[in-house]
Amino acid sequence: MRTMCSILMWVILLLGFYSQATAFAHDRTPPAGRDIQNNLQQADQSAKIQLDMMVEADVKRILICRRGLGQILSFVLAHPRLFPREKRQETRMLTRTQREQLGAVWQSFLDYCFALDAIQDAYSGFYKQDGRLKQKASFYVRYAAFLTQYQYALAFLENTDNDPTFDIVLNEADVNAGLPDKTFAALKFRFLNVAMASQFVALNTIAAHYGPCEMEALADGIEGDKKMVWQMGKGKGEALTLNNALNIIKRAGFSAWLP
Repeated sequence: MRTMCSILMWVILLLGFYSQATAFAHDRTPPAGRDIQNNLQQADQSAKIQLDMMVEADVKRILICRRGLGQILSFVLAHPRLFPREKRQETRMLTRTQREQLGAVWQSFLDYCFALDAIQDAYSGFYKQDGRLKQKASFYVRYAAFLTQYQYALAFLENTDNDPTFDIVLNEADVNAGLPDKTFAALKFRFLNVAMASQFVALNTIAAHYGPCEMEALADGIEGDKKMVWQMGKGKGEALTLNNALNIIKRAGFSAWLP
């Protein structure tokens, strides 16, 4: 009888221990799993918010750069005595006022170019974003910054090509502005290089893959810039496959282009 009681007591104890262990497992494990899942979801949501805020801010920066570069081009076109419309064969002496105006235009133009470089660099890994929507948003910020810079750089170089004086004055070092000598030559080499035209065609191919830009603030500018570049003859080239286009963009990089 005593043996039976002992056995019964052990059975009760074991059942109680099992019940507590099971309750612990049910009480503890699922909440931990939910916590991990919630943390991951919160991290994803936080990353999305951060990307959205970054995109919103950089779209505004692109628009500021576009407006500023447009004002520079308008100034250039409105001052044919400083920026001649016809080809000159010889250099000339610029007045003090002309040199000051040219220096202000040149410095402002470069400031906007550097700002657009920074934006492009920030989105150079757009294809690594998690999800198509994030990739598309990041790509179009990158694409808009590239087109804005490329179109206005080509226009600026076109309007400074008639006077060989600019090859001298704009290639002079400017210590105050932090510009080394041959900066104008470096600008020409970058934007008139066939590699830049290849990037343009490659980005157009990637844009076709993602579909139309859904950001209204950028869409019109993208289409306008693209048409202007094609008209300038810098978009010639064979159609690219998506993989080839991505490889071109990956190889392009954004290392310093100043001498």
